[in-house]
Formats: sequence, structure tokens, C-alpha cells
Amino acid sequence: MNQSDVQKAFAEYDRQNRISNSKLGAVLAIFMMPAGSMLDYFVYHKTKPELLWEFFGLRVLCSFLVGVVLALFWTNFGKRYYRVLGMTWYMLPAFFIAAMICVAEDPVSPYYAGLNLVVLAIGLILPWTYKENILAVSLVISMYLGACLFQRSILNSSYVFNNVYFLVLTGVVVVASSFAASRRRRGNRASTPPCR
Repeated sequence: MNQSDVQKAFAEYDRQNRISNSKLGAVLAIFMMPAGSMLDYFVYHKTKPELLWEFFGLRVLCSFLVGVVLALFWTNFGKRYYRVLGMTWYMLPAFFIAAMICVAEDPVSPYYAGLNLVVLAIGLILPWTYKENILAVSLVISMYLGACLFQRSILNSSYVFNNVYFLVLTGVVVVASSFAASRRRRGNRASTPPCR
């Protein structure tokens, strides 16, 4: 087996691994988003009860859209554009969480922790390169900042800084982890004797 064959075999393995892990992540997102309605109840049932059904609708819509992405992984389109779909399954929950932060107009919203979960899911489930993880973490943090900036209420800068600080730290851990994993994979390939 020559070097080109090895690279093709690894590319196919990587593609199958990404698709398989993205399916797992999508299934988790489909179930975890509606389950967050319990959080909505305990956070807002006294102060903003009108948000409960609105948030439930957003959560169900998000799960439906992630379900569509999941179904696409079994199609030729999904097998071809697995990288795009691999980003879509986690960007949908991140977008909807950021939307709930914005709609709630709650400057001290604890929902940024949901974005931390998204960042951790990216790092733990997807076998991505550190560059892909930097992009993913940057997009999630940008969504959070956008949600804060589009609120009509007065922002509490100390809470925003606190939340961004922890999102950034979580992102640093995820990126460092993927960088270390990438180096290990490269080291393993380099130390593998050529097939004869």
C-alpha cells in the first residue's frame, strides 16, 4: 500500500468517524433541547411566565431542524457535505440558546451555560482539528455577544464579561485538547511502519 492509498484510507476513516459522531451529537441535541423546558420553568415561571411557551416552541423547532440535519446524514447529500452538516447540528442549538437569551432580555441570564455545553460537545464529540474548533468556538461566542447587544435592557457588563470569560476558557480547553489529539494522531501515523 503506497502513501496515497494510506491517505485515502485515512480520509475515508475520518469521514465515517465525523458522520458517526455528528449523528450522536444530533441525537443528543434533539433530546436535550426540549428537556431544557424544565430549566425555563424554574428560571422564568415567576418573573416572566409568558416566555415558557415561547421558549418551548423555540426548543421544539430547534429539535425538528436538527432532526432534518440528522436525516440528511443518511443521504448522498449528507455523505458529500458532512462537514457542513457536522457544523449545523451544533450551531442550531447555539443559535436558539442565543435567541432565548436575547428574547428574555435578561442581562444576567444563566443560559450562557447552555452555550458552554455546546462548546464542550464540539470538543468531546467531534474529531475536529484545532483550527475547526477555533472557528466553532468563535461562532458560539459571537452568537452570545450578539444576543447581549440586541437586548433592549441595559447590559450588566460584569455579567457579560464573566460569561464571555468562561466561554473563552472552555473554548481554550477544547482547542488545546483537539491540538493535542491531532499531534497524537500525526505521531501514530508517522510511527506506523509502511505496509508491504
